[in-house]
Amino acid sequence: MAHQVAFLYNKEKGTLTKVQANNLEDRDRYNDFRCVSCGRRVYLNICKNKANYFSSTEHTKDCDIAKGHRVYVNNSNAIIHIDAMLMHEDPPPKEKSGSEMTGDNKQIGNGPQEETEEIDTYLDERDRDIRSLRALYDLTTQERSDYVLDEETKLKVEDLTLCDAASVEAAVRNGMEGLKLVKAKRCMPNKLNPPIKVDYGKIVLRDAYSNWTQSDGRKPLFFIVQGNTAWYNEKLKEMIIGKKGSDGIFHSAPNKNVIMLANWKKVNNPNYQIYEGELNSRTVFLETPEK
Repeated sequence: MAHQVAFLYNKEKGTLTKVQANNLEDRDRYNDFRCVSCGRRVYLNICKNKANYFSSTEHTKDCDIAKGHRVYVNNSNAIIHIDAMLMHEDPPPKEKSGSEMTGDNKQIGNGPQEETEEIDTYLDERDRDIRSLRALYDLTTQERSDYVLDEETKLKVEDLTLCDAASVEAAVRNGMEGLKLVKAKRCMPNKLNPPIKVDYGKIVLRDAYSNWTQSDGRKPLFFIVQGNTAWYNEKLKEMIIGKKGSDGIFHSAPNKNVIMLANWKKVNNPNYQIYEGELNSRTVFLETPEK
């Protein structure tokens, strides 16, 4: 798997220094480079007609890069583990033992937490690993639309995100299949004419910028989503829609923007432009709308 960043290992000092392939020359080819994910040996490839890169067949099986994961590198400022985010699976919470319970079934100790979002690891002032959607969203919303997210493919913020009215309008006109980061809202698909019907357990959302009532003749983008495991799908519905409480009454979840990253596939529908995707805790979070 080709990637742009590696550690340079100094055997005498026992240190690792992060380097980018594009900054290296032919004389560096035989240095000892290590994978930034698993630490195994990687090798520098010097190219004339495209960017230099590192590659290796020695990665560990659980290495993010070895799994065929796309890793976006934006001029050494950040390493964005895109496919590691997309392919993440959330394990269900473990059963609570008696030693973990006190009083009114309150959990203590080191058991699973209510939200399990991985905190990004900051390597130094400039370089950081991005493995959660919140960090990716923060990065993209703080940069210009022409900001390059990946030096190798020249992927820009505007190529990845649908988080403003202009990008949504363009997607309504031109379509948006493939990898996209989008901002959406809850809607009432059964009140549309005709309604949008989905299989049980799936959630219908609409983009955060269009007028979903269609009163102005503009049709929004709709998104059908579900969790990529049965357990997380139930968690997702509680987060976005709500759940029935111990009092037997359904309690609606707070109305927040839903930020999502997925490989979207278009749904065949004659009335609406609809896309479907799977989510996990690293590819979705809820944002309180600005007042």
